[in-house]
Amino acid sequence: MEAAFERIPEALLVISEDGLVNYGNTLAATILGVSSDAIKGVEVKTLLVADQGPAFDPVKWLARWAEIPDAEQQTHLHLSGTSSGGKHVRLSLRVALIASESPEQARQYIVTFRDISQSRKQQLETRHAYLVAARILAVAEDAVITVDKDHRVSFFNDKAETLLGYTREEMLGQPLELLLHESARKTHKHHIDSFQLSKEPSRLMGQRGEIIALTKQGDQIPLEATITKVFIEGEPTFCAHLRDIRQRKKQEVKLAASEQRFRTIFENTVEAVALLNLEGKVLEINSAARSMLGSTQDVNNQYFWELPWWSTKVTASELTENRVNMKAQVEACVRGEVVRVQDHLVGVDQVSRYIDFSLIRAGDVIIAEGRSLEKW
Repeated sequence: MEAAFERIPEALLVISEDGLVNYGNTLAATILGVSSDAIKGVEVKTLLVADQGPAFDPVKWLARWAEIPDAEQQTHLHLSGTSSGGKHVRLSLRVALIASESPEQARQYIVTFRDISQSRKQQLETRHAYLVAARILAVAEDAVITVDKDHRVSFFNDKAETLLGYTREEMLGQPLELLLHESARKTHKHHIDSFQLSKEPSRLMGQRGEIIALTKQGDQIPLEATITKVFIEGEPTFCAHLRDIRQRKKQEVKLAASEQRFRTIFENTVEAVALLNLEGKVLEINSAARSMLGSTQDVNNQYFWELPWWSTKVTASELTENRVNMKAQVEACVRGEVVRVQDHLVGVDQVSRYIDFSLIRAGDVIIAEGRSLEKW
């Protein structure tokens, strides 16, 4: 019998009804950290313990489960094993009763077990990581919704509740289409199915444009979404991070209006104005300045002092001097000086002007402004 037990690919103990180990195979002895000979005669309560503490009686526990060896619950029987060195291991066990040949013969239990310490550790680490991730997602600033392969909601965080007006309990198990405006429902399934078949692990905010969501109250909300897919046991799960962009759209409208007002003033002022970067290159130039240049040519990204401000009749040395002076004025402005010069200028249109010229630094931009005071 013992030779047969040794060939069993499971750790095995034979335990008498008084709680003594009659036999342990080599694998059992290895897991429990003792020799096969030393394990015989050991009280089982020194080897098998429960998390509940010293009140646990392993013999009664064995007798209970030996009566129903095929119980489904036996697949979940876990105890701690203690080796002679005091090391604790987590064990998954099954129990069976060895039938007695006569009523007078003492009963014995066969216990087979596996060391699940490592898998138990990984399971706890995975559970901990899941709980941490779930908590982070629950309180995230973005609304986070996950859906299963049938596009039904399986996770709905706090921000999603606040944003969309539904409680978590109302949405779990419901189709995602409930949250979409009617105009988006027709294309939603197509987009998700296409994403599932693609090799992309995610689609970031801004890649698929604006989404219009529908709240419980019937309000329409513009959203941006990042969608991620993950396959769990071959089944897809989709996670959407949704961001409310109503405030941003309002700011964009205000910014566009402000930009339009600036553009109107910039282009229609009678003074020549140019905006330069700190290298002295032109960022913007208005129509009055272009008129002084006498050219409709694009001058953006050119150095300000190299533009044709001066008459073509000036000598080469005079042109070089003028450009060197203007470059020095720009460099002084970059250092924080306010530059203001009044000088005579004959432009390329051969019109003689007396120019009031200033340079002012505003952050990373230099404002160059020129006014013609009179014609000579």
